[in-house]
Amino acid sequence: MAPRGALLVLASLLLAASSAVAWSSGRGGCGNGGCSCSNKSSCLTGKAKKDCCWNATSNTCQRACAASAGGLCAPPPPPTCRPGFGVVKGVCKPCPKNGTWSPGGVGAVCQPCESRNCGSWTCDAKTGKTLTCSSCAAGFGDCNGDPADGCEVRISAPETCGACGNLTNCLTTIANVQVVTCEAGGGGSAGYQCGFDKGGSTAKNAGCEGRFTDCDGVVSNGCEADTSQVTACGRCGETADCTGLVKNVPASGIRCSWAFWDSENVYQCSFNQPGPWDTGCNPGAYECDLNFSNGCEVVVNSPSSCAGDSCFSLRANCYEQVVNLAPGVEVLCLEPSEPTLADMLMEALAPLIDPLLDEPPPPPPLPPSRTCAYAKPNPSDPASGCATGWADCDGDMANGCETPVAPEPPTHRRRLFQFMTLSVCPPPSQPERPIP
Repeated sequence: MAPRGALLVLASLLLAASSAVAWSSGRGGCGNGGCSCSNKSSCLTGKAKKDCCWNATSNTCQRACAASAGGLCAPPPPPTCRPGFGVVKGVCKPCPKNGTWSPGGVGAVCQPCESRNCGSWTCDAKTGKTLTCSSCAAGFGDCNGDPADGCEVRISAPETCGACGNLTNCLTTIANVQVVTCEAGGGGSAGYQCGFDKGGSTAKNAGCEGRFTDCDGVVSNGCEADTSQVTACGRCGETADCTGLVKNVPASGIRCSWAFWDSENVYQCSFNQPGPWDTGCNPGAYECDLNFSNGCEVVVNSPSSCAGDSCFSLRANCYEQVVNLAPGVEVLCLEPSEPTLADMLMEALAPLIDPLLDEPPPPPPLPPSRTCAYAKPNPSDPASGCATGWADCDGDMANGCETPVAPEPPTHRRRLFQFMTLSVCPPPSQPERPIP
C-alpha cells in the first residue's frame, strides 16, 4: 500500500490535469446539462445555460467552462433599441410615459425629460420634447406660451425682473447702489421687483454707493437721496442750504462735508479752511468757535463788531457806542491808522533801551484795533451829522455826538455866512480863580 503522502500528491496532479481541459462532454465536465450553444439569441439574452457564453473573438455562442474559457468569453453586446425604448435586463422595453425618453440606438437608456423650469410637465418619449408645462418653478415664467422651451424666462433675475409682460432691467433703473437684486414681493402674478442688497443692515446708507442714502425706504428706486449737496446738506429729512448758514465765507469755499463720527451718511455745512482763524474767511472775518457750520462768525471790521485782527480782541458795537446821530448818517468801523515814524523808531529802539531802564520788557502789543466813527459831512463843524440839539464837542467820533447844545435860532448873519463854521459848543469851563 502506498504511503498516505504519495496518494495526496497523485490526487493533486489529476486535479490540475482536469482543470486544463477546455471542452468535455463527460459526466461533471464542461457542457454537462445539454445546453445548445448554437442558439445565438438565447446566448445573447442570457437565457442559455451557464456553460454557454459569447465568444467575442469569433462572434459566436459556444460552450465553455468559466474556469477554462481562456479570455474568450465576454458579456454579450447590448441590443440596439428604437427611439422611445431602452435596455432593461438585456431587452429593449418602452420608456415610461410622460417622464422619460430615449433617442434609441445601441444600449439605449431611458432618461428623465428636462423639466425646463416647469413645475409639472410631459414630454415625447422619442424626442424628449416638452409637450405640456402646466406651471413654472419659482422665479421662472413661460412668457412666450410655447411648452417646447418650458418656462424660458427667469423673472427673478436683475436683468429680467417682474412678471411676463412687465419685465424690468433693474441694472438700468436702480441707481447709486452696490449690488442690484430682484426680490420677491413686487405684487402681481409673479411678485418680483427691483431692489438692492443692504447686507442685513437697517442703516439708511447700507448698500448705497458713496454719498447716497435710501431716505424713503423704497428699495425699488435704490438710494435716491444725496444729502451732500451745498443747497441740501444734512441727513434724511433734515437738510439745510449751507449758503445761508455759513457766514462771511466766499461762495466758492462753502462745503457740505461728511460727519465722520456718524455711522450713516450724515453731512454738515462747513467751508474750506486750509489754515487757522481767518483762512478761508472774507476779509475782516474770523472762525473762532471751531464750529465750521456757521462759517466765520466773528467779524472785526463791521460796525456791529469792531475790533482788531484777532479772535481775542475786544469787540465794540458801534451802533450802541456812536450816539445821537442825525437820521441817515452812516456808522463806521475805521481801519487802524498807519504807525507814525516815531512809533516805528520807538519799537526799533525798545530792545536797547529796556535793559538800561532795568524794567521787564512789556508784553507784546495786541494787533492795532479798529475804531468806531461816523460819516461826518463837515469835519470842522461839531454839529455836522448830529441829531438836533447835539454836537461832537470832544472831537472823538468814537462816541458820536456826546454834548447836548441849545439849537441856535436862524439869523440873518447865519444865513449870510452859512459857509463859515460857527461853533455851537459851549466854551470850555475856566478854573475858578482864588479870591486874594
